[in-house]
Amino acid sequence: MAATTRNPCVWVLGISIFAAVVLTLALLNMREGDRLANNMAGLLVDENGDVSPSFSGVFVQASVISVDPMGQSCKIHFSFSPQGKIVDPQSAPASSSIPLRVSIGDNSVNNFASHLPMNSIDLSLPFESGNENGYPFDKYTMRLGVVATSFDTTTNASTPVPIAFMASGAIQAFRLSFAIHTETYQAGPSNITSPVLALEVVRSYTTKLYSVFVAIIMWLLALSIFTLSFSLWIRGIKADLPAVGVATSMLFALPAIRNAQPGAPPIGCTSDVMSFFWSMFLVSVSALLLVWNHISFNQNGLRPPSVEAPSQPKESAQRQAMPAVPLDHSVILMKELKGLSKTLEQLSSEDGDASAE
Repeated sequence: MAATTRNPCVWVLGISIFAAVVLTLALLNMREGDRLANNMAGLLVDENGDVSPSFSGVFVQASVISVDPMGQSCKIHFSFSPQGKIVDPQSAPASSSIPLRVSIGDNSVNNFASHLPMNSIDLSLPFESGNENGYPFDKYTMRLGVVATSFDTTTNASTPVPIAFMASGAIQAFRLSFAIHTETYQAGPSNITSPVLALEVVRSYTTKLYSVFVAIIMWLLALSIFTLSFSLWIRGIKADLPAVGVATSMLFALPAIRNAQPGAPPIGCTSDVMSFFWSMFLVSVSALLLVWNHISFNQNGLRPPSVEAPSQPKESAQRQAMPAVPLDHSVILMKELKGLSKTLEQLSSEDGDASAE
């Protein structure tokens, strides 16, 4: 049978498609990283994050530095700086000429004395909604209000202070969305208008794509091993030790593949129910089938059906085994001539003896 030749154009096309997919994903990841690095939202600030020179109040900057889906919280860094008329001209770095109180959310109240620097703080704040069970399509949300007031230490009276607010942040494997709006509410004899930060956190596109790819790979590996073991069992073919080794080693490989997903939660999320658990089940059944197949054949249990040739007489078999020799007429003629010459020699010798007598 002539050897089949493979068209090199098919290989070139396959490699080109693979390279195009890899480069496309890399470019998308780079673009997403650049977009996240410039991700920000502000109130009373320009596109560069600067406050107007005419603004007088407190400039609050919030930067998301980490996200903990398992702990249902995120850590945000807050920095404060006085602006305009409340800046103490004699201080360096800039400090407030009046005592300030900045409330963040419901549980964080920060007091800053006058003529002293306003130190930054890090807060771990809980998400209002979200569940990592939906990995990699889980979503977390948070609403956070910020209020600034000046207070009199003797009368404990509060006066609202305007706030300029900016939120930003970029976390690997996550997409952060910021939205800022204002709310006005009654606080004593006056109304206070405060900014409210709405934060939404989801997994990045590359994380979702890779997680789906891992799920598909686990399914394909499990189905391949199961098809191999089931086919050998049904057809009555002995399973060799390499096949058994591949199936059993896959039981240890699948958990490692599953945990290779970026930011994967503990085992038990919806993604595991859809792919990992069933893959482990199929591979376990396949390994048992292959092991039982191998043991059964070694104990002369299962045997593939053998087709025996019909018995033939020994003589006929020998005749059939003898190769057919083609007849050569020249050889036969030479043998006849040799026999005739011997006969003539015998006759001539007999005539000589008779004459001698």
